[in-house]
Formats: sequence, structure tokens, C-alpha cells
Amino acid sequence: MNQVIARPILKLKSRLQRIPVKDMAPNPDNPREEESRFDVTDIRQSLESVGEILVPLVVCPNRKRRKSSDPKYIILDGERRWRAASELAKKDRRFSKVPANVVSGQLSKYENLKTMFNIHMKRKEWSTSAVAEALDDLFRTRPSLKNASVKNIAFETGLGNTEVREAMQFLRMPADDRDRALRGDLDEYYLILLSRNMRSIQNGFPKLITDDNWHSIAKIFIKRVDDGWIDDARSFISLGKAARECLDKGRPDVFERSFSELLKDPKQTPDDTLKQVESELLITTEKEFLKQAKLFLRMLRTFLGQSDYRVGVETNVILQELRSEAEKTTV
Repeated sequence: MNQVIARPILKLKSRLQRIPVKDMAPNPDNPREEESRFDVTDIRQSLESVGEILVPLVVCPNRKRRKSSDPKYIILDGERRWRAASELAKKDRRFSKVPANVVSGQLSKYENLKTMFNIHMKRKEWSTSAVAEALDDLFRTRPSLKNASVKNIAFETGLGNTEVREAMQFLRMPADDRDRALRGDLDEYYLILLSRNMRSIQNGFPKLITDDNWHSIAKIFIKRVDDGWIDDARSFISLGKAARECLDKGRPDVFERSFSELLKDPKQTPDDTLKQVESELLITTEKEFLKQAKLFLRMLRTFLGQSDYRVGVETNVILQELRSEAEKTTV
């Protein structure tokens, strides 16, 4: 069960206490998705079975406390366990107090966010959208960190380098759509793959996608998701693939024209564009030819490898014709 998973120990001074659940409150800086935050059925069932919380929460003094009715502590780790215990406490007094490691001193918002990162990311329980929003908050509290290297950001947060890059890329998407992903109203994978392949296009075609038109282009594709024309996030992979194939063939004009048509036609998908590009570049035909050529070559080697069989005149003529055609393509 979730409540018995071992938690990482941070390098923070703390002391273990039993604290009334009524004296605690959720962390306002926690970016956890709403659905996962309030669905504590699994935790509640585990607590009922065990009879107590085995893994202490981590809390810190509420730095915004102004009056006695305000909560004394803010939860840094264990919000779902706290919610489950609070529900059970209504009918079982054993859960009216829970074990918690109280971090000494009041944490600044920056320290709060940094601590949450180092706790939660060790367990990989935040989605990309949640990581991105928490990282955005972290940048607001310390703007200089936004311009730091990926390695330094990873060191501060406990994230991996790839996770930092993915989260920062995710932050380039429109804020309202990021909010939808955080709420679960939009599958975040659409934004992840769209952003990743838009970046690929921007690298190869900097005039097509710029920092100025990034949001407007993203909105065009997200609307097609909402309208049902794009029903698989992997469709966005076709965008990057079409761009790369045009560059590999030395035909950037083909992608520029196809991408422009894609943006204008509200019913066209990235998969349609990839097919159009491959057809124009004859990539599909070439792939089929390559497949057949490899098969023929294997057959030829097997045939010629039979030392006891003499090649006939007609076969020799065909082989000479093949050689002649091959020499034409290499001139």
C-alpha cells in the first residue's frame, strides 16, 4: 500500500511528534493534480487495515499563520495520508493525531518548493504537468535559477536532466492548456509530444515556428485535438518526422509548403501531412524498392553461391542489364 513506502530522508533538522490532524493544512504550493489529491480510497483502506500511519508525515511551521484558527503546520509530504486520516478520525479517535516529522524553523516559499521537489521526485509521483508548474513557481521565487544550466536546476530540485528539459519544454505551451492537463481535462501527452516536435521543427525551420508564433501554432493543433480530428498524441511525431525527411532529402520547400497547408486546413492531421510529404519525395516508393532490392540481393547471392550450377545466357543478360542500370544511378 502507498502509506508504507519508504520515504527519502532530507538533510533537514526535524523532530518526530504526534500532531492533531486539525492543526495541519495542505501545502498551497503543491502542484499535485486535483483528482489524485482527493482520491484517498487506497490510503484509507490501508490505514483501516493497519490501524495507524506507519510512515510519518513531514510538516513545517505555517509561516503565514496570523490567528489561532489558522493551521499550525503545512504538509510537505503526506497530504494524501493526512486526508485519509482526517476522514477516519470522524469515526475513529485513533486517527485524530498522526506521527509527523516537524522541520525546524519556517521555510521560505523557495525552500518549500525545493523541499517538495526533493521529496516527491524521488518517488516519481508527479506528472510532467505537475513538475512543470512546480518548476515555474520555483523560477518565480528565484528568477536567476531559470537561466541556470539544466545540470544546476537538476541539482537544486532532485530532478534528472531529462526531466528538467521536458518540464521546461512543457512550460512553453499555453498556460490555460497546461492547467487543463494538470486538472486531467486534457491528456498531458498531447502537449508533451506536440511541444517536443514543434521544437524539432523550430530547430530545422526557424522561420516557420518562432518564439512569437509558438502559442498560436500550438493552439491550432490543440483545437484539432478538442475537435476530435487528432485522437492520438503520437500523431504529432509525424510533424518532426516529415520535417527531418524533407531536410534529409534536401527539399525544405516541400515541408514549408506542406506545413503551411496543414495550418490552414482545420481537418488535416500531422499524419496526413507526413503521407503527403513522403508521396512528394517518393519516399514510400523508395522504401518499397529498397525492400524488394534487398530481397533480390539475398536470392542472387544464394543462387550464385551454388558452385555446381552454371548461369545461363538469359540470366547473364539480365545481370548485365542490372549492372548497367546501377552504374547510371551512381554517375
